[in-house]
Amino acid sequence: MDPVAIALIAESAVALLSPYLKKTGSEIGAAANLATKKVGELLSVIKNRFEKNPTARESLNALYRSPNDTATKASFQAHLKELLSADEEFAKQLQKIIIEAVDSGADAVFHTNIYGNVKQLIQFGHVNRDVIIK
Repeated sequence: MDPVAIALIAESAVALLSPYLKKTGSEIGAAANLATKKVGELLSVIKNRFEKNPTARESLNALYRSPNDTATKASFQAHLKELLSADEEFAKQLQKIIIEAVDSGADAVFHTNIYGNVKQLIQFGHVNRDVIIK
């Protein structure tokens, strides 16, 4: 697999795992929704592959402890890229899981900050047409 694809897979894995590790830690696989299950599957496959490499395993443990830390994510991503480059089947497996995770909505992020005197708050899921609120 070409280096650009490897880098994209590794970057996507970090982007998907980090928010979920913040929320649920090692219990990620127990959640019921499909998106979380796909991210749990991704984590499980990576964890199993990292078990054979103590340095890579420590980078994953560090990501569990500090999923927001930029240096930690970079270290994990570097180890993942190294293993993906050495094992094309592993790369294809992660690529497939990442596509399924994204298709299930695992990459959707919702963040709201509310300031001031709010009298009414309305939250929309998907909007397909114009919305007028009076």
